[in-house]
Amino acid sequence: MNKQNRALALQKKKNELKKQKIRKILNICIPCVLAVAVIVVAGILISNVGNTAYKESVDIPSRTVMAEDGTFLNIKPSDYVELPSYKGLSISEDDIKVTDDELKKEIDDLIEKYPFIDTTAGVLVKDGDKVSIDFTGYHNGEVFSGGSSNDYPLTIGSGSFVDTFEEQLIDKAVGQNVEVNVTFPETYTNNPDLAGEKVKFDVTIKGIYAETVFDDAFVAKNLPDYESAEDYKKQFSDNLRASKLEDKALTVLADLVKHTGKKYPDGLYEYYRQELKAQYEYEYEYNNQMYQMYFGRTMFDSFEAYLAESNLTVKSFEEAIDKQAKMSVDFYLTIALLAENEGITVTDEEVSDYMINNGVSDVAESISANGRGYYAQGTIVKKVLKMIADNAVIK
Repeated sequence: MNKQNRALALQKKKNELKKQKIRKILNICIPCVLAVAVIVVAGILISNVGNTAYKESVDIPSRTVMAEDGTFLNIKPSDYVELPSYKGLSISEDDIKVTDDELKKEIDDLIEKYPFIDTTAGVLVKDGDKVSIDFTGYHNGEVFSGGSSNDYPLTIGSGSFVDTFEEQLIDKAVGQNVEVNVTFPETYTNNPDLAGEKVKFDVTIKGIYAETVFDDAFVAKNLPDYESAEDYKKQFSDNLRASKLEDKALTVLADLVKHTGKKYPDGLYEYYRQELKAQYEYEYEYNNQMYQMYFGRTMFDSFEAYLAESNLTVKSFEEAIDKQAKMSVDFYLTIALLAENEGITVTDEEVSDYMINNGVSDVAESISANGRGYYAQGTIVKKVLKMIADNAVIK
């Protein structure tokens, strides 16, 4: 089975859970239109393996603190953290079980992603139908910006399009080309140049959305890597449960981390501090760019405004970053100590699998850019957490 396809459902749920934890830990509200890149679990920085563009602003490369095998260079972990009691940790079944609502949401998302559209020519559009249309808008005979789309899902009667656009498609047939004439409202902030103006749309009705059933036929057509609908449900549930268990193991382990009191190794604290800060700053820049692309304006005028959205100042943000960086150092040193104690190492195949399952498209290029150690450490973390999860007591 293709590794990327097999990991799709699990990774989607993991990203949702991690995004929720970000806001809880740093208490930053990010009203963005895209996924948050920074991942903070139990206060610990977990690198976003699939997106490392932020690392361009990190002055301390991972190669200066990490060996190619994922261990720390010239650092003895036991000098800085204590070995916790990590076998037989208690984890509640309620924290890791997959609920009916989670499974239903996954299936609903799949149905939304792979809808059945009836393209039978001649079928008439009714009020309330959801149709798939192509359209191009013309103002004074010229195509205007933002007035065209292909395969657009429009529910007739929703009022989401201006004037009588939707009503003019009622009783028109699938496969038919329709000329729709409308007048934009006098106040139209999306494009003030069109306010009060008459425009024409050339519309092609491509099909009508019909009821989609998640069954074996659906899976065979849209998810060919799975044998049946039940196979998909089982693999999704098993993977999500395993992910929840490892996430819970991380949270429990984070509570057991204990620093010896010795000063942090030179460069290591600053490396994690820069990593964490750079990811937030990159996310701010990236979201502003995406907002500019879709809405014609930036989301925030400055990084300070981005922080102020959640009543944070630059000072309080720096203090939070400082605290999280120290927690990250202690956590990763504890992981290294546990791996050393258990004799856990990673192979090239395991590192490659880890990278692919976390969204890295070009393994060789990413290793060349960021160093094998960066990804090997992430693989070690995963293996250590799995070891803890496998030895946990589920109650």
